[in-house]
Amino acid sequence: APSHPLAAAGAQGEPVLAFGRSYQGQLMIAVAGRLWSQLPAPVGTLPLGDAAWGDTWVACELPDGTRLRNLLGGDELVVRQGRLAIAEVFGRFPGAVLVGVEGG
Repeated sequence: APSHPLAAAGAQGEPVLAFGRSYQGQLMIAVAGRLWSQLPAPVGTLPLGDAAWGDTWVACELPDGTRLRNLLGGDELVVRQGRLAIAEVFGRFPGAVLVGVEGG
């Protein structure tokens, strides 16, 4: 199954790239940041959390309460209003590979 782009918006929506893909009932969402020099983060640091991403989000078209695990750090995220908050997705690293959590 081909991947499809996911819309990003909010304070820093332009530097966010996100794609979703489903295969045999399994969902994966890949999210990456770009154009870091344009973000409000100190030089030499990674753009992480609220300070860098503010109210930026990605539309993921999943039901509210859906839980996703970030394979790059183990963090668990929750879908709210059909969206993922980038400040949470990029809480520890400005990139993520998210998969559905069993039972969530």
